[in-house]
Amino acid sequence: MSYAILHAHDTYGSIGDSILYIKDYVQKAKTLGIKSLAITNHGSLSTMVEFYDACKSNGINPIIGCEFYYVADHLVKDKTEKRNHLILLAKDNNGLKNLIKLHNIAAEEGFYYRPRIDFSLLEKYHDGIICLTACIAGHIPQAILHEDLATAKNEIIKFKSLFGSDFYIELQPGNFKEQITVNRELYKLSTLCDVSYVVTNDIHYLNKDEWMIHDYHVKDSRKQSLEDALVYPDKIYYVMSYEELKEALISSLDISNANEIAQVALDNTVKIADTVSVSLPEDELMPCSDPTINEAKELTKLCYQKLYELENRLIDPAAYESRLEHELDTIHALGFDGYFLIIKDIIDFCDQNHIARGPGRGSAVGSLVSYLLNISKVDPIKYGLLFERFLSKDRKGWPDIDLDIIPEKRDQVYAHIIKRYGTSHCCFVSTFNKRKARAAIKTAARILKHPVELGNRLSKSIPYVIYEDDEKQVDPSIQEVIEKNQDVASFSKQYPDIFNLAIQLQGYPSSMGIHPAGIVISPIDITDRYPLLRTKDKELHATSLDLKNVERLSGVKIDLLSLASLTIISAVEENTKDFINYEKPDFFKDENVWKLIGSVNTTGLFQISSPTYKMRMPQLKPKSIPELAACLALVRGPCISSGADKKYIRILQGKIEPDFICKEYWKHTQDTNGIIIYQEQVLKICQEIGISKEDSYYLLKACSKKKADKIKDYETLFFTCAAKKGISTEDCQKIWAEILNSAKYAFNVSHATAYAFLCYASAWLKVHHPHEYMCELLNKIYLKPDTVMIKNVVNECHNLNLSFLSLDVNKSEWEFKLESTNAIRIGFTALKSFGHKAFEALQDADKPFASLRDFISRVPGRQCNKKCISLLILSNAFYGIEKKKSNVLLKDYLSDIRKDTYESEIKIGKETIYPDSDPVLLQEQLFGVCFPGKGDVA
Repeated sequence: MSYAILHAHDTYGSIGDSILYIKDYVQKAKTLGIKSLAITNHGSLSTMVEFYDACKSNGINPIIGCEFYYVADHLVKDKTEKRNHLILLAKDNNGLKNLIKLHNIAAEEGFYYRPRIDFSLLEKYHDGIICLTACIAGHIPQAILHEDLATAKNEIIKFKSLFGSDFYIELQPGNFKEQITVNRELYKLSTLCDVSYVVTNDIHYLNKDEWMIHDYHVKDSRKQSLEDALVYPDKIYYVMSYEELKEALISSLDISNANEIAQVALDNTVKIADTVSVSLPEDELMPCSDPTINEAKELTKLCYQKLYELENRLIDPAAYESRLEHELDTIHALGFDGYFLIIKDIIDFCDQNHIARGPGRGSAVGSLVSYLLNISKVDPIKYGLLFERFLSKDRKGWPDIDLDIIPEKRDQVYAHIIKRYGTSHCCFVSTFNKRKARAAIKTAARILKHPVELGNRLSKSIPYVIYEDDEKQVDPSIQEVIEKNQDVASFSKQYPDIFNLAIQLQGYPSSMGIHPAGIVISPIDITDRYPLLRTKDKELHATSLDLKNVERLSGVKIDLLSLASLTIISAVEENTKDFINYEKPDFFKDENVWKLIGSVNTTGLFQISSPTYKMRMPQLKPKSIPELAACLALVRGPCISSGADKKYIRILQGKIEPDFICKEYWKHTQDTNGIIIYQEQVLKICQEIGISKEDSYYLLKACSKKKADKIKDYETLFFTCAAKKGISTEDCQKIWAEILNSAKYAFNVSHATAYAFLCYASAWLKVHHPHEYMCELLNKIYLKPDTVMIKNVVNECHNLNLSFLSLDVNKSEWEFKLESTNAIRIGFTALKSFGHKAFEALQDADKPFASLRDFISRVPGRQCNKKCISLLILSNAFYGIEKKKSNVLLKDYLSDIRKDTYESEIKIGKETIYPDSDPVLLQEQLFGVCFPGKGDVA
């Protein structure tokens, strides 16, 4: 016997209320023989695509639904309103369209604390929808609990008149008074009103024994304490077998014929499921760049125009024409012409409006079309980059061109895209914030009634980043930290209850937000296809789908990624009027630039400023872009862990010989000392021995994703093709081993090459404009202060004979600025706990200030209060006009002006400042570092 699940919540769709993962949900249902499943999250359709695809791939009929918040009038905003639950399920595709419509009206128009709908909306959009009365939080069950049976009856009659036979009364198991009462009266009303009933058990977790973790998770999200009663007043909200659910319902029915009722309720779940047939669109629609043009012809024209402009500079024009013909043929066949024109339009907007962008990123850099459209600055033929790594006729999937944009102007680019393609065709996408290790430790300690101080201390012992052979991992799990950190391992043995609970609580989503980089352009009205979110700006849409799932519904995703290094490069270019030109002859042949790149003095250089790079760059000493690209690919955690970087360096130094293996292998690895460091090398080697381009690509993907079963599928093909080429079994085994090993670390050569351009550009500016570069670097690192990085940058400034002029209320700006050829004026941004509002108040007053008293009389105390003024005094910002040491001036200020008592300790935030302490220590407390001074530094 089987039944259909009609009411369930997953952890990403009902954040803070469920710990059920869709994958686990579908797998358990399949094991139990359940053939139809629903997902009904609270006011959300955010996981409908993932749920649909998981069901379909497991032979299960997906039922897409939502547990709506139902109110009397969705336009009225009243804190005292009754907001009840209502289950709506899409019966067919028209029903799904109406479900999405209701969801979006609720999210954008009806939002007040929660997304809300009312009966008037149901009257307009009920076609193709099945309605259930929901849990005891439903409006009909609530009427029963308030002993208003007349209202309950009238509501049932009203809903039946609207939905007809697609309206069902929902019975749920639960051995608590309210549920038993509701079940009894609902059954009576179903008979009285001739309405069918079904059984659901409001699933929030997978297995029976997970009730406690679920309760803790929900209490944490609702800020409740352990002493509070169970959030869900029973322990049965899991995926049950047919027998379990039947028995649970019978035990919660205070009716003589409970067995018969339970049987009918279970049978009706299947009856409903058998009427449901919903399909998500499989079409792949590309948004149009311009409806007035033939996109294929326009793309072709633009590419050939640019190619002919470059013709005199090309060594082998025929090779470029042949490559362009091949790429355009592929793009035309895939229907992606418009996509390239859309990206070009964004790039043109950036360039026309002086919005700094990167020279390219990702596999798209391997496209000649990208180069000719100015999307990428890298000539793929000159650098031997592969187009097939990016696009192929025989591969499904959208193209993916991500753009690096200066962070400060990214919003301008978004605004352009929305204006160009329309608000109804553009939306931002969602991202989920998970409960990380530190938060899980704090939550566990609080729930288990340990002192707050202990929870804080244990959480702080969890590092944000862990390293293993220089492999950096951000936000590691508690288990990983215990394995790699002795202190945390010791704590876990000392407080096993906290750590065991924290391990179970970590990873669940805690909130949803708007993705900072991803925007989607859709060829169709997004309000008809995507579930939307309410945003602060009513003119901007955002979908509750994440990047992966929004593409599944024919939305073209574009990532505008913020790259802080572009801020530095752009500022130095603007200040010096010396702009990077990658096309300039001999630009990449500057010996001083390569000397800097191959040294330990790489602080502030794009990609190579970390201690790991500083240790290796003097050994690698690249002298060309391909060599630098290899460095960027080699000096990465996975590559270092595998030992490939050490082997490469030893070969480079002549300490060991490279392994040629055979000519087919050596042909494509000789530039990297016989070591596979790029994914494209795997493709080339496989094709060299006779494997097709597509099989080579899919083998590469299987390796990179470490799918052993998929890799095994290609092993026979690999050895067969190699044998036909005359490669010995021994050599074939060596190559196969190298390919498998490279899967742990192999990088994208196109991406590495583009980033090598950017790395070189940063080094070029640092060589030719070192003082301007370091000044802008300081401004960047103080946005998110890191004491170690600040000290490194200041030390490098000292090495470059740069000194610092003190903070000055008359001369300093918010940012650092180069005040003379070799002196930087410290900016207010560097002063801890001194906010921008205080700076604005200072700026609004007429300068110069003649004295401290003059300053106080003209700068409003609300914005620049006692704390701010004390900080300015201690930082010597008044020395230029008062000529007094900071501690002396502070005493004058507190005693004479404020009539306060001078104290030898000042609490500023969580720090204690000692005015009479050593000046070096005082600077470090105030700025995070002691600046090497000059001139007016006291």
